[in-house]
Amino acid sequence: MKLVELKPTREHVRPSVSRRTLQQRAITELGSFALHETELKPIMDKAVSLVCDTLATDFCKILQLLPDQRSLLLLSGCGWKRGLVGKAFVETGINSQAGYTLRTDKLVIVEDLPNEPRFQGPRLLYDHGVVSGMSAPIRGEAGTWGVLGTHTRRKKHFTTSEQDFFLCVINILSAALQRSSQNHTFREINEDLHLALSIANIGTWRLDPETMLTTRDANLNKIYGLEPVDSTQHLNDFLLLVHLDDRARMVRHFYQTLESRQFSEIDFRIVRPNGDVRYLHGRGKVLRTGYMIGAVMDITDRKRAEDLRAELAAIVESSVDAIIGNTLEGVVTSWNTGAERLFGYTAQEIIGQSVLRLLPEDRKHEFEAAMAKLKEGTRPEAFETVRLRKDGTLVEVSAAISAIRDSNQQTIGASAIVRDISRRKNVERDLLQNEARLQIALEAGQMGTWEWQIKNGKLIWSPDLEKIHGLLPGSFKGNFEAFAEDIVPEDREATLKTIADALEKKSNFEIEYRLLNGRWVEGRGSVIIDESGNPERMVGVCADINRRKQSENSLKESEERFRNLADAAPVMIWMSGIDNLCNYFNKGWLSFRGRTPEQELGNGWTEGVHPDDHALGVGAHTKAFEKREPFQATYRLRRNDGEYRYVFDSGVPRFAPGGTFLGYVGTAIDITDVKQAEQARREEATLRASEERFRELADAMPHMVWEARVDGFFDYFNRRWHDYTGIAATEGHEEIWKTIAHPDDFPKCLERWRTAFKSNAPCELECRFKNAATGEFRWHLSRALPIRDNDGKVLRWIGTATDIEDQKRIQTELAKAKEELSERAINLESAVKLRTKELEESLKTTETLLYTIAHDLRAPLRAMQGLSMAVLEDYSFRLDDAGRELLDRINNSATRMDKLISDLLAYGRLGYVELSFEILDLNSQVDLVLAEFADEIQRAKAQVVRASLPSVYANATLVRQILANLLGNALKFVLPGAAPKIEIFAEEKPGSVRLIVKDNGIGIDPQHRQRIFEVFQRLHTHEAYPGTGIGLAMVAKAAQRLGGTAGVDSGPGKGSSFWIELPNAQGK
Repeated sequence: MKLVELKPTREHVRPSVSRRTLQQRAITELGSFALHETELKPIMDKAVSLVCDTLATDFCKILQLLPDQRSLLLLSGCGWKRGLVGKAFVETGINSQAGYTLRTDKLVIVEDLPNEPRFQGPRLLYDHGVVSGMSAPIRGEAGTWGVLGTHTRRKKHFTTSEQDFFLCVINILSAALQRSSQNHTFREINEDLHLALSIANIGTWRLDPETMLTTRDANLNKIYGLEPVDSTQHLNDFLLLVHLDDRARMVRHFYQTLESRQFSEIDFRIVRPNGDVRYLHGRGKVLRTGYMIGAVMDITDRKRAEDLRAELAAIVESSVDAIIGNTLEGVVTSWNTGAERLFGYTAQEIIGQSVLRLLPEDRKHEFEAAMAKLKEGTRPEAFETVRLRKDGTLVEVSAAISAIRDSNQQTIGASAIVRDISRRKNVERDLLQNEARLQIALEAGQMGTWEWQIKNGKLIWSPDLEKIHGLLPGSFKGNFEAFAEDIVPEDREATLKTIADALEKKSNFEIEYRLLNGRWVEGRGSVIIDESGNPERMVGVCADINRRKQSENSLKESEERFRNLADAAPVMIWMSGIDNLCNYFNKGWLSFRGRTPEQELGNGWTEGVHPDDHALGVGAHTKAFEKREPFQATYRLRRNDGEYRYVFDSGVPRFAPGGTFLGYVGTAIDITDVKQAEQARREEATLRASEERFRELADAMPHMVWEARVDGFFDYFNRRWHDYTGIAATEGHEEIWKTIAHPDDFPKCLERWRTAFKSNAPCELECRFKNAATGEFRWHLSRALPIRDNDGKVLRWIGTATDIEDQKRIQTELAKAKEELSERAINLESAVKLRTKELEESLKTTETLLYTIAHDLRAPLRAMQGLSMAVLEDYSFRLDDAGRELLDRINNSATRMDKLISDLLAYGRLGYVELSFEILDLNSQVDLVLAEFADEIQRAKAQVVRASLPSVYANATLVRQILANLLGNALKFVLPGAAPKIEIFAEEKPGSVRLIVKDNGIGIDPQHRQRIFEVFQRLHTHEAYPGTGIGLAMVAKAAQRLGGTAGVDSGPGKGSSFWIELPNAQGK
């Protein structure tokens, strides 16, 4: 065949490019379909249809190699006669194209089947008039699976691009076969796994972090007590099933696991819809896809068993008694803390030793007797004995021994509960001694005891009680009536009622009464209750209090005399006890305070002390009480009308004749009038001194100062006023100002002064006053201010007049200068606008020129790219390796030049393009850029970690352009074989945000940190790391346009941290 040399024009390029585009679209369509379809047959049907349509062939077939290896089944096809697909067979021998393809295991192309020397047939192809075709083997997971073939009725030459397309289809089919096999294996494994989880009572779940929806399997629904229809829920609803006490901990655990992406486990409780509480153990992990999966096991039975064991162990361990376990031979097997406290041995010291070391020699027979009874099957009675401590001392104990049995109820040891009863024994011994002492005390205190047996009415008196009643020992009749008859009639009813009330309420009682023999008696009793809760008996004691009563009567008479004397005294009198609490106030105090004794007693009187004087009044009482010494204090006390009055309080300690401290007695006198008189004298002296100092200060001031009374009469002028005005008068009416004020200013000044005087409001005005020495009128700033008392009442007026002549002159000059400056500013603004317009027109012209140059440069570049691609696609088989390499270099150089022109145009536009600013959420901007780079990130197997980012005030387009350049560099500049690791985070500063993109790349020498942000500055060859050298220059310029800066922190081999600093959302 003669080769025809074609000139590579645009007309020849377009069909080739169109065919290539069609093939790429078909491959993309088939790949996407195969990725989402799980069944093989639809994928194969789609494949044969696309092959026929894309390659313009008449037939396409997929032949499956049958297990016998001798024939192939027409499993899927396109263009064949009806009824053949799924039923027709082809032999695998050398006589068929499919058989030859299997034997050679490579692509087989036939251009003229009738004259093909390598094989014959098969019949299927001859029956359909096939002339040309190609076929290739399809490989599955276990080896060759079948053959893909396509055929035409016309003679056809299959180009290299068509062959590549055909092989791509085969690769997709092979991948689909492998995935189908893997899916089948996965389904089998999954079924086995679900069966195992069901048997182990384990449920599984999955969480979608985007929607926060959870999906549960049937086992988990069963554990949670849910219906199968509830298999999908929002995470929040799912967590509502967690026990309230565990919910907050569970929520933190979930989100910590999502954030850390680490394996985790937790124990928690749930509440089923029926109210049943279950204990669960959960485990979870975040997958690379972002989904979180986990498993949950019901551990309720195990948990309750553990709790029961722990509870029993805690009971034994916390018991105050010693609990000891031993074998029948006496070897100690268990030893609690109670035993350690009682005997002094630790568990490590005693376990494994003989329990006989705890028994004295004379008590070891007790162990032998107890073990013998246990072996017989009987339990020994509890008994009291003594045991031996580690330190050799004896301790009195009670012991209860029971058998320890195995699962067959055979006795294998003994458990002893040993209690320390030494304290009880000591108490019993002390009780006997105390009873003897009590009898002595009763006799010394003239007291007698009694017991009334309620059920039989018997009343038993001690001999001492009979003596109090004036009876001989043993002469009391022994009944309640005899007791009642010996009480005087005036006290009898009240005494009997008190006893009856105590009996009814089952409570104690206490009462005083008189006997017929004239003696006073104090009786006390308690009710004793039987097992049914009914009064069984009463017991008590009676004391002869005749002497105490006589003393009380004498004291009462003395106190009455004191109170009458105190109430008649012209001062306020108080008394306090040994507890420093007031227990008496006379009528004078109560009348002054206007309160009842109940309100004042104790610390009630302190409520009337002024808050500011509390330390003076109450504090003086407390300090003197601690030292038992006299005191004096002056403080303010609230009177009955609410007014605080000054009182002079003095107190002295009281002592009994024997020196016993009894409390304090004191008096308080109202000294308010005296204090006020003293204060008035001090204030008058202070006022005179203050007025003298004011006059001296006013005379020394450079301002004119005056004062006026509330009636408007001016009664004081300072020395400066007299010197300036030349007026000798020291006082006068308002007309005195007329002689010195400018005629044009006086009416205004007079009106302002009268208005202020009537309204009692300050006033300020400017007017001209005549200098008596020069005759010149000078401007003065005059101010008038009312002087008020504490109630706001005006007492006087004071005023000043300050010379402001020089200031007024300067103000006039400044106003003139301001007018001149404003006129110059207007002229400058006009010049700036004109220059700006000229620059804008020049910029537009430059922009048009740049776009024209770029378009003219890129047009031949595109032609170079298209022609080189067409030659490579259609004529590469006619070129040698050197020719193809030259065409690749032409194509790559054209691509680089086109990219360089695009970057230069973009860099140029950054300098003048008009920007719109807004508050941007950096998180959303990073999401958009990461989505653009998703394919590159996946190909590079890069790990991107990003933190939560704040908002900035910037332009969205420039921010994304900056992020795209920095992310592209981080993916590009890595060591060969290393996977990129990129971190995106921010540091907030006052008024700004620093956005940082950190990588683990090759790093940058510190000396090049500024150079890399300049146009066309590259540190590496294009072959090592492709690029135009403009990207970082665009980053720096974009940051500058946004009102920020850009920079880098890096070192060779240490990675780089590129940053841009932008205004924050508040700093706009």
